[in-house]
Amino acid sequence: MKIDRILLTTDFSDHARRAYPCAVGLASKCDASLHLVHFGGTLPFADGIPRFGNTTTCEPLFDSLENALVKEASEHPAFNGFGVEPHLQRHRWTRTRQRELERKLGIDLIVTSPQ
Repeated sequence: MKIDRILLTTDFSDHARRAYPCAVGLASKCDASLHLVHFGGTLPFADGIPRFGNTTTCEPLFDSLENALVKEASEHPAFNGFGVEPHLQRHRWTRTRQRELERKLGIDLIVTSPQ
């Protein structure tokens, strides 16, 4: 089986980041593209998350998450010199949603963090 596209999930935690070197190593050995994904949909409505002004819009939070994900993909030391494609999903994680993303991107392998 040829591995062309690898999906790496992150929640920006130290646990998630432990999987980064493994994913980069596999992508390098397989000459595969690496896609970093974060599902951010549950945060805007959690208790303790401030609303933005008088509105319940999530756009400022999603913009912030998108910027953080792009920064993570381009600046984290584990990805040094390796092109990583960031993907922010603006809804909460479900297995079905992840499978949809896998099909859309043509993912061959998934790397997740050790727990």
